[in-house]
Amino acid sequence: MDPDCIAETVYTCYKNNLDKNLKPCIRSNGIKEWTVLAGIVAYDSASDAYIPVSIATGVKATANSQLQRSNGRILHDCHAEILALRGFNTVLLMQINNKNGYLLEPTEQVEPGAKLYRKFRIKDTLKFALYISQLPCGDCSMEEEGKEEEEGANTETIDIIRDFTDDNVLQYVNADIKTILRGRFNYKKKNVVRTKPGRADSKITYSKSCSDKLCLKQVLSICNALTYFYLESPVYLDSIIVPNLTPRNVQELKRSFRRLSSIDTFHPIDFQSTTKCFINRKMKSDEEASLMCSCVLNIDNNQCFIQDGILNGVRNGYYTRGKRPLRKNCESILSRYHQWQKLFNDHETKETYKSYLSFKLSLNKRCVLRNEARNILSSDGWIETFMDDC
Repeated sequence: MDPDCIAETVYTCYKNNLDKNLKPCIRSNGIKEWTVLAGIVAYDSASDAYIPVSIATGVKATANSQLQRSNGRILHDCHAEILALRGFNTVLLMQINNKNGYLLEPTEQVEPGAKLYRKFRIKDTLKFALYISQLPCGDCSMEEEGKEEEEGANTETIDIIRDFTDDNVLQYVNADIKTILRGRFNYKKKNVVRTKPGRADSKITYSKSCSDKLCLKQVLSICNALTYFYLESPVYLDSIIVPNLTPRNVQELKRSFRRLSSIDTFHPIDFQSTTKCFINRKMKSDEEASLMCSCVLNIDNNQCFIQDGILNGVRNGYYTRGKRPLRKNCESILSRYHQWQKLFNDHETKETYKSYLSFKLSLNKRCVLRNEARNILSSDGWIETFMDDC
C-alpha cells in the first residue's frame, strides 16, 4: 500500500464530503483553529483502488463526570483516530444490515452449535490502513509531546510535569495503580498506560490514550463487540500512516506497539510516513484546538457519504449543560446507543442479553483476550471508564 495514496484518499474525502462549518475556522478574535484528521482506508488489490471507509476529526475527550447521564449516547473519546475506528464499525453494521457491501460478503460457515446463520467475512482482496495527521497521543509520542510541553511552558510548569519519582501521587489517576499515568505527567516514563486528556488542567477522564487503544487493536482487532459477533474472522490494521515520520518516531512507534507481542493473536503494524500534510494541522503555538469533532462515512463505495458534527460528545446543537437530561436524538451515528439500538438488528440476541454491556461480556473469547492484554499493559490493574450501558 502506498502511504501517499492513502493520505491523499483521506484528504480528498475531507475536502469533498465534510461541510465547511464542521472544519476548523478563524475565530472572531483572529485565532486560527486546528484539529487532527484520521481515516480508515481500504486497499483493494483486485482493482488497485484506495477506498475511504471513514474519516474523522477531533481532539477532545469527555470528562468521566459527564457520563452518568449518557446511557450510551455520549461519545467518551473524540480523538480523531478513535472516531474513525467507530466509523469503520458503523459502516460495517450498515452493510451487514443490507446483507452485502463493498467491504464484506455473506458466508454459510458458522461456529459449531451456533443458532445464528448470519455470518459475514471481509472480502479477501482488502487490506486496511489508518491514516493519522500526527502521532497518536500517549506512550509512542511522549518524546514529541515532551518537547512541545517544554517549548510552551515556564520553568515551574516543566518541573511539575517532568520531574517525578514513583511516590509522587500527582501523576496517577489512582495512587495504587502506578502503571497508569495521567496525561503527560512524568512524560519521560515509557511503556505505561496513559489517560486522556494530556493537559494537566483538564477535567479527568478515564479514556486511555490512542497509543494504548491502538496497541490493543493489534490483539482484539479493529472490530467492536457488535461487528466481532457477526464476522467470520476479525479484521486487523496492516499499516498506520503519519506525515513526516523521523527514524526516531518510527523507533518509538515500534517500541510502544510491541508491548503485546507475546499474545498469540498479536498482529504487527507497519508504520509508514507520507510527505503529504493535513491543511488544518497545528502549525503555530498560538493556534487553538477546534472544539468541533466530525466524521464522514462512506456507505456505498463512494456513491453515498453521510457526515456528523459532534460537540461535547453529542450531535452538534444537541448538548445540554450540567446534569440536565440529554435531548432526544442527541446521539451521534457513532455512539454506542446508535450502534446497539438502531444498527444491531439481531433481535434474538437482543432479547437474550437485554443490554449492550451484557451482550459484550458474553463474548468470552474476546473478553479473555482483552483482560490478558490489559494485564500486560498495566500490571498493577486497570481503571475502567464509567459503565455506560444502553
